[in-house]
Amino acid sequence: MSNLIRIDEGFDKALKHDGFSSTVIDSFSTPSASPSDISWDGTDVYTCDTNTDLIYKHTGFSTTIADSISNPTRPFGITWGGANIMSSNIPTAEFYEHVGFTEAINDSFSVAWAFGGLGLAWDGTDLISG
Repeated sequence: MSNLIRIDEGFDKALKHDGFSSTVIDSFSTPSASPSDISWDGTDVYTCDTNTDLIYKHTGFSTTIADSISNPTRPFGITWGGANIMSSNIPTAEFYEHVGFTEAINDSFSVAWAFGGLGLAWDGTDLISG
C-alpha cells in the first residue's frame, strides 16, 4: 500500500501518513505560508503556494527545494502528469499543462465557474479536479 501525502495549510506543513491511516510518519515545513496542494511523481514531491505564486519541486519528501517555477497566477491545484506538471489557479479557474517542470505552457483551458481546480489529480488518462 502507498502512503497518503497531504498539505496542511493551517500549519504550513506537508505530511506523509502511514498508508491510509491517521498516523503521520514524516512531515516538513513548506517554503511559504499558504501551501495549497501537493503531488508526487514517484520520486519527488511538488507543492504550490498561493502566497508566492510558485510551484516548488522538492528533493524527495523533504523541505529541500530542487527547483521552483512561477505559475501564471495563484496556483491552487497541481498534479504530476507523467511528463508535465499541471496546475490550476484562482480566481480565474484556468488550468495549465506546463512543458515538463517549466514556466512554459503547453496547453490551457478555463472553466465557467469561479474557484475551479481546488485540487487536481491525474489518473494516467484524465485530469480530475475538485
